[in-house]
Formats: sequence, structure tokens, C-alpha cells
Amino acid sequence: IEDPLETERILKSPSNVIIAKDWNPSNERFTDDIAILVLEKNITLSNYIRPICLTSKDLGFTEGVVAAWGKNDKSARDHENIPRKLIIPIASSNEECYRENARLASFSWPKSFCAGRKGVGVCRGDSGGGLYVISKGKFYFKGLVSHGVPAEGSDLTPCFTENYAVYTDVVKYADFLTGRSVTVENYECGVPIVPTSLIAGGKKIQRDSFPW
Repeated sequence: IEDPLETERILKSPSNVIIAKDWNPSNERFTDDIAILVLEKNITLSNYIRPICLTSKDLGFTEGVVAAWGKNDKSARDHENIPRKLIIPIASSNEECYRENARLASFSWPKSFCAGRKGVGVCRGDSGGGLYVISKGKFYFKGLVSHGVPAEGSDLTPCFTENYAVYTDVVKYADFLTGRSVTVENYECGVPIVPTSLIAGGKKIQRDSFPW
């Protein structure tokens, strides 16, 4: 998409895709819904393109922020030109979200978690978007949007706003990611340098509102 407002963007193609070993697209449980894209050319980091922090420890946060380009509930298309953000609570356990909607149990696996709240949630097109938590001024990569249950009466391009959606728990894939991350000199992970001009919900967002 050609967007004149994204003056700092770059386009890169992948040279390889490393898929987690138990992923099976025909399995509705979505086990191991995570992959690594190996780019054909290196990325030059800048004030606008920054590394996110990874951790092998569960930081125990009760809420996070999702940022993605998926559809909204009033749009007919699956993706938007304007990114949106959403601050949502993280369920204390998978069992908690199963009690809200038993169908979610069929999409979950031991390395997943639930997040969301009634009336607000991710939509089609947000899959693969990140859920981030903030600790001591740094953004940490907590989860990936995986799947959800469409709200009752939704159309063929649903938003998962009935209660919870299921996320891949990136923290539990530390072994899968180990050795594949890149250490970059002079760039501290998870800390933006300049205020962003990205738009969320029609308003300019402030510094630290987005994880990049």
C-alpha cells in the first residue's frame, strides 16, 4: 500500500520462513501458531525502526497493548491504512476464558493465553499482530494475535469482541527464538527515541503509546 504519511517505512522480502515444529494448518487448535521470517536483506535501524525486547520470563502483567492494521467493526475490508491500538486485560489463566466461552478451549494450547474484554477486541486482519507489555519504560513482546470466536450475529469478516481472543504466548517460545535474535550495538531494545506520528483512533498518539 502506498501511503505518503509513512515516510520512514521500508519494504523487505523474506528469504526463508521458519515454522514452529507442531504447527499444522488443518488442526483447528492452532498449536504453535508462530513463525520466524528471515529477511533477504538486513534492516538498518533508526530512530523510527527499533528492536523490541524479548524475555524468557513471564512478567506477570494483567494488561497489554495490541497494535495492528486489521479491520474495524464498521469496515468491509480486512486491513486498514491507519494502525489502531487497543489496551486490553490479560486473563489470569486459560481456564478463566474457557468459563466465559467454552469454544475458546478448542483453539487454545498450553503455550497460548487469552486476552480481551466484553465489547472490545481484535478483528480479522489483526492476526499476527503483537501484544506488548511495558516494564520499567521498556516494551516487551508478550504475544501474537492467533484466533478468536466471532461475536454473535457478526458477518464473514468478524471482530472477536464477544469476550476473549487467543494469543500465542511468545514468552513460552524462548527456546524457539534463542539464537535467532540479533544483538544491535548502540540500540537499546524496547525504548523509542522520538515521538511517533502514527495515528490511532483518529488522534495522534503520544510518545511510548506504540512499541516502535
